[in-house]
Amino acid sequence: MSPRPLAEDWAIFEDDISGEEIRFRETLFALGNGYIGVRGTLEEGYRGGYPGTYIAGIYDQGKGKAAEIVNIPNPLCLEIYVDGKKLSMDNMEIIEHRRVLDMKKATLSRHTVFAHAGKRYEYESLRFLSLR
Repeated sequence: MSPRPLAEDWAIFEDDISGEEIRFRETLFALGNGYIGVRGTLEEGYRGGYPGTYIAGIYDQGKGKAAEIVNIPNPLCLEIYVDGKKLSMDNMEIIEHRRVLDMKKATLSRHTVFAHAGKRYEYESLRFLSLR
């Protein structure tokens, strides 16, 4: 497995989660459709994550002269508990991990297997932004 995401044709693959590059990968795995943009953060959140959802045309006046795009509330924030333990890379061991940004289909898919107390928990997601 490569420590950096791999690019093949119209897809970018991630086969590991690295704390060192996780913020970089949030940007790399972002989705956008011209109206809304969403950073590629993990749905369950983690320490050091920077979730971001942005809508075109919504700005705020910052401290400087230029307007700044507003980071609206994150609609993807999930808290999943299994056997009383929060499903998260902060709380559990990651056995397998794979994310694929498919730029032809405009989707971000994820498959992660967590382990805790001798049990395995499989998590899958498919993210897309509608054009309607």
